[in-house]
Amino acid sequence: MGNSYKIRKVKSSMKKKGFEEENGGNHLKYYFQDENGNRTSVFTVMSHSWLELKDPYISKISKELNFDDKNQFEKYIECTFSKIDYINVLKKKGILTKE
Repeated sequence: MGNSYKIRKVKSSMKKKGFEEENGGNHLKYYFQDENGNRTSVFTVMSHSWLELKDPYISKISKELNFDDKNQFEKYIECTFSKIDYINVLKKKGILTKE
Protein backbone atom coordinates (compact mmCIF):
# COMPACT_ATOMS: atom_id res chain seq x y z
CA MET A 1 0.00 0.00 0.00
CA GLY A 2 1.30 3.45 -0.87
CA ASN A 3 1.44 6.67 1.05
CA SER A 4 -1.58 8.66 2.10
CA TYR A 5 -1.77 12.31 3.11
CA LYS A 6 -4.26 14.25 5.16
CA ILE A 7 -6.14 16.40 2.67
CA ARG A 8 -5.54 19.44 4.88
CA LYS A 9 -1.77 18.99 4.41
CA VAL A 10 -2.15 18.60 0.64
CA LYS A 11 -4.27 21.75 0.34
CA SER A 12 -1.92 23.74 2.57
CA SER A 13 1.17 22.69 0.61
CA MET A 14 -0.47 23.52 -2.71
CA LYS A 15 -1.70 26.95 -1.57
CA LYS A 16 1.73 27.84 -0.15
CA LYS A 17 3.32 27.00 -3.49
CA GLY A 18 1.20 28.91 -5.95
CA PHE A 19 -2.16 27.19 -6.21
CA GLU A 20 -5.35 29.19 -5.89
CA GLU A 21 -8.39 27.43 -4.42
CA GLU A 22 -11.79 27.95 -6.03
CA ASN A 23 -15.03 26.47 -4.72
CA GLY A 24 -16.86 24.63 -7.48
CA GLY A 25 -19.96 23.22 -5.78
CA ASN A 26 -19.20 19.63 -4.76
CA HIS A 27 -15.53 20.06 -5.57
CA LEU A 28 -12.61 22.37 -4.96
CA LYS A 29 -10.56 23.44 -7.95
CA TYR A 30 -6.89 24.31 -7.62
CA TYR A 31 -5.32 26.49 -10.32
CA PHE A 32 -1.59 27.12 -10.48
CA GLN A 33 -0.46 30.74 -10.64
CA ASP A 34 2.81 31.66 -12.31
CA GLU A 35 5.53 33.88 -10.82
CA ASN A 36 3.47 36.97 -11.72
CA GLY A 37 0.30 35.68 -10.07
CA ASN A 38 -1.44 34.88 -13.38
CA ARG A 39 -3.66 31.81 -13.51
CA THR A 40 -2.24 29.09 -15.75
CA SER A 41 -3.89 26.14 -17.50
CA VAL A 42 -2.55 23.79 -14.80
CA PHE A 43 -5.30 22.69 -12.41
CA THR A 44 -6.81 19.79 -10.51
CA VAL A 45 -10.07 19.06 -8.73
CA MET A 46 -10.62 17.56 -5.28
CA SER A 47 -13.84 16.51 -3.61
CA HIS A 48 -15.05 18.37 -0.51
CA SER A 49 -15.63 14.99 1.12
CA TRP A 50 -12.03 13.76 0.90
CA LEU A 51 -10.26 13.43 4.25
CA GLU A 52 -7.14 11.74 2.87
CA LEU A 53 -5.40 11.64 -0.47
CA LYS A 54 -4.11 8.23 -1.49
CA ASP A 55 -3.69 6.15 -4.63
CA PRO A 56 -5.10 6.09 -7.22
CA TYR A 57 -5.79 9.80 -6.66
CA ILE A 58 -2.16 10.69 -5.86
CA SER A 59 -1.17 9.30 -9.27
CA LYS A 60 -4.10 10.99 -11.02
CA ILE A 61 -3.40 14.41 -9.54
CA SER A 62 0.36 14.15 -10.13
CA LYS A 63 -0.38 13.55 -13.84
CA GLU A 64 -2.93 16.38 -14.02
CA LEU A 65 -0.41 18.77 -12.49
CA ASN A 66 2.33 17.61 -14.90
CA PHE A 67 4.79 16.27 -12.33
CA ASP A 68 7.34 13.85 -13.79
CA ASP A 69 6.04 11.11 -11.50
CA LYS A 70 4.02 10.42 -8.36
CA ASN A 71 7.14 10.60 -6.18
CA GLN A 72 7.81 14.18 -7.30
CA PHE A 73 4.27 15.20 -6.31
CA GLU A 74 4.72 13.52 -2.91
CA LYS A 75 7.92 15.52 -2.39
CA TYR A 76 5.94 18.65 -3.28
CA ILE A 77 3.36 17.81 -0.60
CA GLU A 78 6.12 17.07 1.92
CA CYS A 79 7.79 20.41 1.08
CA THR A 80 11.08 18.93 -0.16
CA PHE A 81 10.22 20.05 -3.71
CA SER A 82 9.79 23.82 -3.97
CA LYS A 83 7.59 26.09 -6.04
CA ILE A 84 10.68 27.04 -8.08
CA ASP A 85 11.40 23.34 -8.71
CA TYR A 86 7.80 22.92 -9.89
CA ILE A 87 7.96 25.98 -12.15
CA ASN A 88 11.12 24.55 -13.70
CA VAL A 89 9.31 21.26 -14.43
CA LEU A 90 6.48 23.17 -16.12
CA LYS A 91 8.93 25.26 -18.16
CA LYS A 92 10.89 22.18 -19.20
CA LYS A 93 7.66 20.65 -20.50
CA GLY A 94 6.70 23.85 -22.33
CA ILE A 95 3.63 24.45 -20.15
CA LEU A 96 5.01 27.73 -18.84
CA THR A 97 7.12 29.96 -21.04
CA LYS A 98 10.76 30.51 -20.26
CA GLU A 99 11.65 34.13 -19.65
